[in-house]
Amino acid sequence: ARSVFVAGIEDRFRPPAEIDRLKGLSPQAEALHAGTGHFASVQSPRFTAHLIADYVATERTAQDILNTVLAGAAPDAILA
Repeated sequence: ARSVFVAGIEDRFRPPAEIDRLKGLSPQAEALHAGTGHFASVQSPRFTAHLIADYVATERTAQDILNTVLAGAAPDAILA
């Protein structure tokens, strides 16, 4: 099953380099670096909900979902 590890670029507890290392342990996983901190579901709840819903319901990559949000194509799913 595919999975995604979300790295908050502002996360000092588990920085993106650690998420990239963890991703390397699973061939079907992808790492996503997002503009949030360690507690993405609290700090960016709409984005987190959108990411999970879209990732589960479609075959889109997490990076593609993030790019759509950042481009403004998903206005209800903001990063903050």
